[in-house]
Amino acid sequence: MASITNSRYLTLLLRLTKNVTRPQVARVSQTTREFTENDNISPMVVNRNPRNLERLRIAQKPRGWQLEADHKEFWHRLVLQTSARHLTAKLEHNSGKTVIFASTQEWCIRKFLYTTNDVNAWHNLGRVFVHRCLQAGFHEFHCDVSDEERKRSQKVDSFLKALEEGGVSLQEPPRYFPAQMWDELTEEKPWEIHEHDVNDKKLGPAVPELKSL
Repeated sequence: MASITNSRYLTLLLRLTKNVTRPQVARVSQTTREFTENDNISPMVVNRNPRNLERLRIAQKPRGWQLEADHKEFWHRLVLQTSARHLTAKLEHNSGKTVIFASTQEWCIRKFLYTTNDVNAWHNLGRVFVHRCLQAGFHEFHCDVSDEERKRSQKVDSFLKALEEGGVSLQEPPRYFPAQMWDELTEEKPWEIHEHDVNDKKLGPAVPELKSL
């Protein structure tokens, strides 16, 4: 009788142990992977938006010397080059690189002009130039032409009027400098946008459609 009871007791224990779930232990693989060139951190960072600091008004402007003839305290400036037959307008960076270019030597512009160096040519070239500036995202740049030069030359005045009518400002915003502890007034940061500014001001002029000359 004792052997029978013991066998029943063992079978009961076996049935109970089968129903109990054992805790599962997660095994972590100890295999090490070798580093490749993709895992290396590059010490050089390529800025894919080089005009970001200019839009924030914190990019550096080369001041130079006060008596220096070639003034370079700007980010981009308008350069006009004239010859006996043609006119060329360029948007030049302070590093000397040409960003935007338009000239009456281009056949796509010259075929719509009667002559390439009269007042009408200057005005229409300004329309083409401002359209290219707005397409590239330039809404303001520096212009060295004074008011006296505009009054003396009707051609230059018509060119600059075409730029202003197209929605471009001929003056760059000043560079932002952080406030010091002794400053009486603190300048507002240009990258902070308030709700009333969005409702009252336009963030930038739209690119107009370029009609036929």
